Amino acid sequence: MENKLQNIEDVIEASFQKRKTYAWVDVCDVSEQTIGFVKTHYNIDLSNFKFVVETNGIIHSWRYHGIGSQDSKPISKSDFLLIPEIIKKYDTITLGGIDKRHKLQIIIFSKRIVDEEISIEFAFASEVRVRRKKLALQSFYKKTKYRKKKKPTKK
Repeated sequence: MENKLQNIEDVIEASFQKRKTYAWVDVCDVSEQTIGFVKTHYNIDLSNFKFVVETNGIIHSWRYHGIGSQDSKPISKSDFLLIPEIIKKYDTITLGGIDKRHKLQIIIFSKRIVDEEISIEFAFASEVRVRRKKLALQSFYKKTKYRKKKKPTKK
């Protein structure tokens, strides 16, 4: 059964329903800049790929990196809404390992988001699904947390 949704909010909501259903949303196309960088540095061709977020990736991320998990810097449900910004305006791309279960290459997109008091680095780990031309959310987590230095005040 096709269960493609219109926006990321609907996929997040479907992920937290008691009755779990598989659903996804195509977030955006992989940009030409990203295609070029990944091809040059990692020899992986992402031409015509899309970023996709599925309920499975959100459920995994919440279970292992969400509030109530063992993670030292847990994500909140509202953090999932940052995914489009992270994948469109990432700071770094790194090559992860090979997913043990599906034997797929992982690419990690990281972005540091600065708030008034703190700066948090988020990571969007995606599986490279070559046949479907998708970069699918595998895991989403906070990597590091920095306290923002305050500017000195004049006296």
